[in-house]
Amino acid sequence: MIGATVFSRDAVWPHRCGLLLALAALGFRVRVSTWPGPLPELAADSRVVFVRGADLEAFPAREDGPLRIPVLQQGANLSQADLGEPVTIGALSRLLARHAAILVPDSERLALKRALDELGARGDGRDLLRELNRLNGADLRALSAAWEQGHWSAVARLAHRFKGTGGVFGCPGVRVLAERVEHAAVAQDGSMVGLLLPVLRAAVLRLTLLPPAWLQEN
Repeated sequence: MIGATVFSRDAVWPHRCGLLLALAALGFRVRVSTWPGPLPELAADSRVVFVRGADLEAFPAREDGPLRIPVLQQGANLSQADLGEPVTIGALSRLLARHAAILVPDSERLALKRALDELGARGDGRDLLRELNRLNGADLRALSAAWEQGHWSAVARLAHRFKGTGGVFGCPGVRVLAERVEHAAVAQDGSMVGLLLPVLRAAVLRLTLLPPAWLQEN
């Protein structure tokens, strides 16, 4: 699963605002911290920390820590890195699609690069990456088309394939999201599939579209 921490001095707020429900629906393992000090404890695997707007001063953003997402009161002006109350699965999905690094951190992308480098000749690794991107691109397009046409078995089959990709390359963000899409397709839940597809696409592309500089390193 994907780790996240929710920080609020109000222990009821994470439940009341809908944040915990939305995170659970998208496959996050959540730790709720209500510690009153300036540096609340984070879950060891936290990739993101959601902070109640009223508590932002108690939890400043950290350059060496996970991404901080403020959750602001209804009616507040939101930036691309904010959530507003009440938190919905749709709003959380759109934020994750914009911040795919939460789902696929650089450490997992580097692990993929190392796996390619272990193949031996650098050209072989690049060829494999190009083929992987070609296949992933074709599968993403087929997945979107299958959803638009209501071909639920095809949606489930393609999502299952991406679940395998996430497992093979050690990327729980891709694996968990693909599993959620697969389950939603089996249930013929078009609304949930529609919310999750852009997030899955962003995660898959971030995993395999490595920065050119990484591939040119000696």
